[in-house]
Amino acid sequence: SVDSLDYTFSYQSPDNEDLRTLREYFNLDSVAGDGDELSKIKRLLGFVNNLIPHDGNTDFHENPTSVIEMTQLCISKNHGASCRSLAKLLNECYLSMGIKARYITCLPKKYISDCHVINAVWSTQLNKWLWVDPTWNAMVMECNGNYLSVQEVRYRLRNNLPLRLNDNTQLNKGEQKFDANIDDYLYN
Repeated sequence: SVDSLDYTFSYQSPDNEDLRTLREYFNLDSVAGDGDELSKIKRLLGFVNNLIPHDGNTDFHENPTSVIEMTQLCISKNHGASCRSLAKLLNECYLSMGIKARYITCLPKKYISDCHVINAVWSTQLNKWLWVDPTWNAMVMECNGNYLSVQEVRYRLRNNLPLRLNDNTQLNKGEQKFDANIDDYLYN
């Protein structure tokens, strides 16, 4: 099974010049705030969800060289960014704060020439990877509230086990926010 294979990843240090610049540009120490790691993960998720609206059709003809430049383009041109761009931005925000993260491309069960991109974020507090989606401000859980990883969500989907979303899950479409239930989010 692919889920049981062991991979080694390396992560950029938060002392990296580009990540320090990002942390300072967005004032991420204040955004993440005080409190436990899970609270910081959630605050950074909400920050990116509210910063740039989602627009799956956005194509950056200007070819930004950084997520800061991408954010500046979105704001100056008053348009959104794709789920991949939002996930890249959130990924770099986490890395700049010393939280291990990567972005994951999710493909549908049935081929439709589209995909969705989310983040896998390591929580040392929970000692596990977490499903984190900046487009929807979403984290997936078991019904009892335990947060799940990408692999755990996949397993539960394959085995028809119940799932739920955090209460403030919403599609980021600029001024409009679309609340989601688990069926809208995972199955449709």
